[in-house]
Amino acid sequence: MIVNISEIHNILGGILEVPIHFNPQSIEGLELEEPVRGWIRVENLGSRFHLTGELHSRARMDCSRCAGSFVLPLSVELDEYYAAGKDELAHDSTGELEDLNTFVFFSDEIDLSQTIRENLLLAVPWTPLCHEDCRGICPQCGANRNERECACSQEQD
Repeated sequence: MIVNISEIHNILGGILEVPIHFNPQSIEGLELEEPVRGWIRVENLGSRFHLTGELHSRARMDCSRCAGSFVLPLSVELDEYYAAGKDELAHDSTGELEDLNTFVFFSDEIDLSQTIRENLLLAVPWTPLCHEDCRGICPQCGANRNERECACSQEQD
């Protein structure tokens, strides 16, 4: 997803608001059920551009307790910084970048694909659950306890 910032590139304090409708071919680790939608706001801060916004989508997941498939709503808030080219980035006395959280872009276009991918992946819980009170799978017979009760002993060794 490319955003052209040419209209604010040379205007300190310039703001650009862009609606997002992004249908990626794939995002490694996510099976999206619908396009990514939302909005972004890019503000020219002089040496950097501040990008804020919201993204929404839905991803097909496997429950970490029962292994059942379900759709997880994803919502993320963006808060990222971009700097144009290597020359405009601030370096400390050792020559290292002061802010490693700043993405670099060249020309008047910012590619948001990596930012969108990273933020959506970070929105996925470590152990996704189909619902909060998921009862999981019986360790003895393998029955999905959300679908049926089993006759196995509930005692754990």
